[in-house]
Amino acid sequence: MRWVSFSLYYFGLVSLCAVETIAASVRPRTNFNELVDNLNLPRDLNQFTHIGSDGILRVFSTSAKVLGFVRLTNQQLGDFIDERRDILGMKEAERMRGIWGNADSSKVDESQIWHPSPELLPKVFSENDLLGVDEHDLPKDITPAPAAVVKKRSGEDRCRKYRCHYNSDCHIVNCFGCYHYEQQLGHC
Repeated sequence: MRWVSFSLYYFGLVSLCAVETIAASVRPRTNFNELVDNLNLPRDLNQFTHIGSDGILRVFSTSAKVLGFVRLTNQQLGDFIDERRDILGMKEAERMRGIWGNADSSKVDESQIWHPSPELLPKVFSENDLLGVDEHDLPKDITPAPAAVVKKRSGEDRCRKYRCHYNSDCHIVNCFGCYHYEQQLGHC
């Protein structure tokens, strides 16, 4: 009887440790839409979000002006890659890990944040220059959806498959915003 009692105690202790280990390893992923929302910027369908090789998430206007920023941690950069692994593919995900692997946004000075050097600018600006796109030719602001409606928009996972230049491209398919990284086009 003593052996059964000890076995049950041991099994219970091992199970409890396993559950605690699993619970400790599960953490919420970064919500990038929420990070951008917390900047309290006016909603503009012609702006977009870009994550530079310096680990800074910047919100840009179509005229390359930085409107707001968030210093991302290595964990958040990893979350961005992990959430988009199915879109990026394994090779591109590893390339992005290489680009952001040594990023330390805490060491980026304010001047670089607000006035990024050309290599930190989104590629969409060079594409617009090549195509001769003028800011005045872009869609005008549309009255944004109320916050309650935006929160009810269906799955971010669904949205990630859409390619975009600006937030307006994502708005058309009922998604939140356009996120750029080291490519000409971003993803909703």
